[in-house]
Amino acid sequence: MWVALYVKEINLEALKDRKEEKMAYIKHKNRYEIGERTKTTILHDSCAGFFEIGTEVTVTGIGPRGYDIEDDDGNRIIEIGWVI
Repeated sequence: MWVALYVKEINLEALKDRKEEKMAYIKHKNRYEIGERTKTTILHDSCAGFFEIGTEVTVTGIGPRGYDIEDDDGNRIIEIGWVI
């Protein structure tokens, strides 16, 4: 089977001009930061209690095993994983 390739003519001068421009770097927001408020999307439970789905919490820490969260009443669960 033969495949036909279409090669577009490249304007090298335009590439040189673009290279000289400063390009912006935009970082994706791919995690919560300490102090951010959010609502839980899954049930988080521990030996002492649990947070229901939809509970408003604040991220109080980030560790190797996930986020630490706390609600408005001071109830806290640490290392809940990466899904809030």
